[in-house]
Amino acid sequence: MGMEVFTINGQDGSWTPTLMDPPYLIRCPQTAIYCKGCLFYFIDKGNQRYSPRGLIRFSLEDETFGITPLLNNVFPIVEDEDIVLHELDGELCATFVCESLQRVLVYMTKDILDPEWHRCYIINVSNRCQPMASFTNGRIIIRENNCLFSCYKDAHGITHSVNEDRIFDIHGLRFLGPNEDTVGYAWKDLYWLDLLSYTESLVPVTPKASLHAS
Repeated sequence: MGMEVFTINGQDGSWTPTLMDPPYLIRCPQTAIYCKGCLFYFIDKGNQRYSPRGLIRFSLEDETFGITPLLNNVFPIVEDEDIVLHELDGELCATFVCESLQRVLVYMTKDILDPEWHRCYIINVSNRCQPMASFTNGRIIIRENNCLFSCYKDAHGITHSVNEDRIFDIHGLRFLGPNEDTVGYAWKDLYWLDLLSYTESLVPVTPKASLHAS
């Protein structure tokens, strides 16, 4: 079991093996989540007998692997398949639907090496959703299916989302047609479309300006 990485903007521009192998099999297919200089993967628990309750952590700095405990202070245990992993406000974030409460719980941690997971949001919806962004006034933007909703937190710490606060619907997208100066054409023959959270680029898009530039 090994892993190779391709370094963008590298000198040789080729795949190279990592300095060490992953400690466990990585569940496939999945897209890694980037946070604080590391990529995070769910463990493939179906093909190995013993595996920790955690995430595989891959450091981009030294290309080494580690394990980050995942919701190890939450009971009953939440299965990996029920967790949406993402980054929010520079912190690692895990979201899942609590069946007993019929609400979505959002846990976050600042420490990716020895995390202390804290419940930051209780969202008053019973469907699977994902926080996409937060604002200083306490409001957050969540994604539920193909829609974005604006939510607010009440005095009891419950985050509410109502239909009137829907701010974006993928199905309502339009595009400018040829020789058109108004938006009106609907997307046709659209195979796939998704919403992606903003992630800081791992490499600069353009070379950094020289300090000696005139």
